[in-house]
Amino acid sequence: MLRDKLQRLPVSLAESVEALAKDTVLEALLGEKLLVAIKGVRKAEIKYYSENKDAYKKLIHQY
Repeated sequence: MLRDKLQRLPVSLAESVEALAKDTVLEALLGEKLLVAIKGVRKAEIKYYSENKDAYKKLIHQY
């Protein structure tokens, strides 16, 4: 059944970084260097937003 093969999408940025680290198809497509850069930026965002709880409000207004 198709439903058994589908996977739930990540619900948070941290969960998406974990999923990206496990995704061998994207690693092959993007290359190791780009993947390392993407994960580094996302981890920095996680750290920033966890330390600055109201920062997302500025981001929402900016976009």
